[in-house]
Amino acid sequence: MYPGALTSLMPGMDDWRPYAAAQLHGGLDLCRAGSPAEALVQFEAGIAAVPSAADAQDILADLHYAAGRAALDVNAIETAGSHYLQAVRFGPGRSAAWSDLGDLYLRLDRPADAFRFYSQAVICDSGNHLARVRTALALARLERGQIARALIAEVPADAFSDPALAREAGRLLAMLGDAEAARPHLEHALSHDAHDTDTLYWLASVEQNAGNLSAAESAYARALELAPFIVKPAAKSPPDFTVLALYAPFAGNTPTEYIFEAAPFEVRTVALVAGVAYDAADLARGADLLVNLVSDADQGAMLLPKALVFAERTGLPVINHPSRIGLTTRELTADRLAGLADVRLPLAIRCSAGTQAEAIVAAAEASFRWPLLARPAGTHGGDDFDKLASPEELAGFVARHGDSDIYLIEFVDYRSDDGNFRKYRFLFVEDEIFPYHLAIGSDWKVHHVHTEMDHTPWMQEEEAAFLAAPSTAFEPRHFSALSAIRTAFGLDYFGIDCGLDRDGNLLVFEVNASMLVHQKNDTMPYKVPHVAAIREAFGAMLARRVRR
Repeated sequence: MYPGALTSLMPGMDDWRPYAAAQLHGGLDLCRAGSPAEALVQFEAGIAAVPSAADAQDILADLHYAAGRAALDVNAIETAGSHYLQAVRFGPGRSAAWSDLGDLYLRLDRPADAFRFYSQAVICDSGNHLARVRTALALARLERGQIARALIAEVPADAFSDPALAREAGRLLAMLGDAEAARPHLEHALSHDAHDTDTLYWLASVEQNAGNLSAAESAYARALELAPFIVKPAAKSPPDFTVLALYAPFAGNTPTEYIFEAAPFEVRTVALVAGVAYDAADLARGADLLVNLVSDADQGAMLLPKALVFAERTGLPVINHPSRIGLTTRELTADRLAGLADVRLPLAIRCSAGTQAEAIVAAAEASFRWPLLARPAGTHGGDDFDKLASPEELAGFVARHGDSDIYLIEFVDYRSDDGNFRKYRFLFVEDEIFPYHLAIGSDWKVHHVHTEMDHTPWMQEEEAAFLAAPSTAFEPRHFSALSAIRTAFGLDYFGIDCGLDRDGNLLVFEVNASMLVHQKNDTMPYKVPHVAAIREAFGAMLARRVRR
């Protein structure tokens, strides 16, 4: 008798137990045979036959747990969650069920719930080291990295001989930025499964972050040979549509941790590496649109032509076409925005790598007044971004960074009347403009994470007012200027950092598609709905492009 035939045997009043057991074992056979959808039908038939009696707890826990795993295999997320919750209800001591429930909620971008379920798995079985590592993973997602490291340290060293545990620990340590600790775990996992493409991608990332570019390129190339893309399943089944995402491991990319997390669409991410040939049309099969994530015009200069060819050959609608990204270098930004009403861009000139310090100083003195700003091309945030007050300071900067192209930038004193500097960030999603944050600081180099805003009430109140009504800080002419900037670049999704100068002009610091959007705002909860609005608009934009 084939396993599925058991579903035709209907139980009588007193024989539910053998019937339920038969459904359980038949369903497990179907799972092993690669038919989880059929197995789910059997498991649920068995559940329906079991009376709500005290002596039925074990069989119900078994059936619900098996049904949860089968539902997850067919990407029926809500069904899987319902069955897992019933599994731990009827079998509260089952560590594996609690751990799987944690996996599900982590996938749904609910790390606090995942932490709670993983912790319960460890309480049920202190030897469930995989659940302990995943508890640490949930903590890392909650920005509790120090506690996460402490939790990993509690795992006995010999436990990591298990390749599955080494794989999880390596990924977590890589996420925490500990390349040296992550590498041996990832290599151990790969020694047992050389075809584990996800782990190869993690190892490539670790080597890249450690500066071992040759090893990173080799790992990426091996991973691409095995699997051309990484699949991130949708948070629903079936997915609304499928995105093919193109990113460059060795260049700046649009951050997607938040906008792609627990999304209603599937994401297939392709790593764009120099020297690797791609069949773009073949990779595009089954996808509905392409999202180009190669977003840094300086870091990605060598790869953008390759991204352009790839995008064209897919035949898909393209978000942030590579041909538009190249327009966002600082000098080209100045060219495109020159002459826009009510817009001011600090003068910027680019000095090629290897140019003698004397020549750069001469160029600076011919174009700027002291002080001026300097930064290596392709850097963001406050990295190596300095205000220099003299030729001697500029010469020292060139000595430190002369192996890179260097931007010299006019310093504009944009202090407000209260002596603080204010930097605003807007995100553009097609025709919509969203306020993202206001950073207030006493220093000219204002970055939200380095200000006093997370514990200064008046600053938070001002930011909350700006997010709720940007017109509290900007006039209609400024919004007209923002709209003109959007038109000038023609990008679908990008950001702008700006301020207001002493004459009330929109002072543009940076325009690019590399700006971070995240939901880690525990100390500033007023930001949550505004950040969520950006993510919702991004998803809606993708859906519209698919329908076109």
